[in-house]
Amino acid sequence: MEIRTRLQIKDIEKSKQAITDMQDLIPKLIEQKAVFVTKQTKLNDDLHIFDNDRLLKSVKSLEKSKLNILDAESKISLIQDQIDSSKNSIHDMISKLELSLKQASSISYKIAYTENDL
Repeated sequence: MEIRTRLQIKDIEKSKQAITDMQDLIPKLIEQKAVFVTKQTKLNDDLHIFDNDRLLKSVKSLEKSKLNILDAESKISLIQDQIDSSKNSIHDMISKLELSLKQASSISYKIAYTENDL
């Protein structure tokens, strides 16, 4: 099977100039392709060096650490609330003790203490 094509060129000079321009452009395109392939190869090499598993483990570890910090802060807050409640209870107990001593002996007692004693 033979295919015949007939090409009709109206402006031969323009066609010759277009061919010359294309021929001048080919070395630049080849150079651009070579630069592209070099960059692509370097990026692929860098990508193979990158340890995604290590990154994922580090991210999971960081998330776990953040949760541990939140848990510790929550526990600290609860303990501080318990300390404050205990201090208030001590104040109440001392007041009741002073009142009980007065009722038992008819003498007023004042128990002296500071915040550092608690």
